Amino acid sequence: MMRWLASVSVILLAAAAVLMAAWSEPTDQQAMTGFVRIEVMINPADAAARVGSYQAELTLTHAAGEVLLAGVSGGEGVFKAPPAYDPAALHSGAGPERVIIADFAATDDPSPGPVVVAVLDAMLPAGGTSTDLVINARLKAAGNERAEPIAADLSTRVLIPELAPADR
Repeated sequence: MMRWLASVSVILLAAAAVLMAAWSEPTDQQAMTGFVRIEVMINPADAAARVGSYQAELTLTHAAGEVLLAGVSGGEGVFKAPPAYDPAALHSGAGPERVIIADFAATDDPSPGPVVVAVLDAMLPAGGTSTDLVINARLKAAGNERAEPIAADLSTRVLIPELAPADR
């Protein structure tokens, strides 16, 4: 009986030590702090042009460490629904966070001029600020409501800055 009690005590102490180590050392997820939202906008060269389709590639990096792309949501107007993208490709672990988004408006009447096509939610690394976030955005294709190519560029804007440590 004493031997059994000693064995159980050793097992419980070992389990407690493992749990204490897990709580005291932050995981990669716990070390990530501060969310930002990134607006993705297509700006047609001709202000009267109507954006009806697009494909864009975005890469997020930060000097303080890894950025985690937490989600992709829709934009405005005909692009309110989230764009098509591969969720499995977001967290490949093979370098910076990268996503390719694409959409085709299923309407004959998109609004003319610039349009927000998507919003990205990203988590910054511990100690990181939105000013150190590097967003490489490349418009691979843009088309009008008939999917005919149009001249356009892609821009991004950080919408909601991360909370300051005192605000958490």
